[in-house]
Amino acid sequence: MKKQCYHVSIGIKQAKADHLNVSDLLYQADKAMRKSKEEFYKKAENGRRAR
Repeated sequence: MKKQCYHVSIGIKQAKADHLNVSDLLYQADKAMRKSKEEFYKKAENGRRAR
């Protein structure tokens, strides 16, 4: 994927089955993904700047 200039971001969040609320789970996973991307782009060795 890197050779074709594709980048992938994912967010992961766990929840117990008895506490599963899909909307909240998706929100938390998206939040985790955004935090990960922010940390990635803050590193100077990455060729792209933070957004």
